[in-house]
Amino acid sequence: MTDTALDSQAPDSLASQDPSRGVPPVKMRLRQGLAVTRIQVRRTLRSRRAIGLYLLALLPVGIMALQFVIVSVFAQGQLTVGNVTGRFAAFFNLLILAMVVFFGSAAVFSNAVRREVLERTLHFYFLMPVHRGVLMAGLYLGGFVAMGSVIAVSTLASFVLAYLPAGTGAFAQFLFQGPGLGHLLRYLLLALVGVAGYGAVFFTLGLFFRRPALPVIGVFGWEVLVPFLPPLLKKISIAYYLGALTPVPITQEAFAVLAEYPSPWAAVLGLLVVIAALLAIAGWKASRLEILYGED
Repeated sequence: MTDTALDSQAPDSLASQDPSRGVPPVKMRLRQGLAVTRIQVRRTLRSRRAIGLYLLALLPVGIMALQFVIVSVFAQGQLTVGNVTGRFAAFFNLLILAMVVFFGSAAVFSNAVRREVLERTLHFYFLMPVHRGVLMAGLYLGGFVAMGSVIAVSTLASFVLAYLPAGTGAFAQFLFQGPGLGHLLRYLLLALVGVAGYGAVFFTLGLFFRRPALPVIGVFGWEVLVPFLPPLLKKISIAYYLGALTPVPITQEAFAVLAEYPSPWAAVLGLLVVIAALLAIAGWKASRLEILYGED
């Protein structure tokens, strides 16, 4: 289905949420938000731009698959579950979290509204009886559901392929009788929380900047510097809170400034507060947004 065909569904899907039908305001806005979310999920996963997201998500899976082939052929029986645990933790943090989740979120969320402007479809949403805050929440949730599902599958496949060279029996024992299942769930949670956090950052920045490249580079530079920042400045980053959710601690760099991570629950709660604040800013900005297609 083309983007144009998907765009044509927006008025029909949202027109049914007309407040004149007597639906309670809270329920009406919830239905409207879910309608926008469904449209955004389809557009994100079925558009041509999704090819880049799929390729990015396949990168860690491909690397783990290549490792599986190499170990199976040349080093069968030499890899143990203990060796894999530390290696995968570093692999997940450096590639999946810092690269795939970060740049995937930048691509999906920073253009969520900008794409509507460039494709001259934003006015279809604005003509509907939908509160702009609800519209922004729906666009954000749609991006999160779409990208979160892709990243979750990538994380799951990478995890399985990483441990299989240690032997199916050892992997099964680690997964069901050891901490393996807990590690997997923590990695999935970490990936989804990363998408939610970075997604909120880039979604909001996308409303303030016409060209997302510069803010993406700025945020990436800040996140890279987090290990070397003073403890107070570390808290002004997504990476700091994600570090509290890592199931296997990663050795910090030699010149890093050590700081105690918050508890996992405090980290998730803190990120939820940040996400809510960013979406509130996005809603405020959207309420003052004017459609000026001629400038693009």
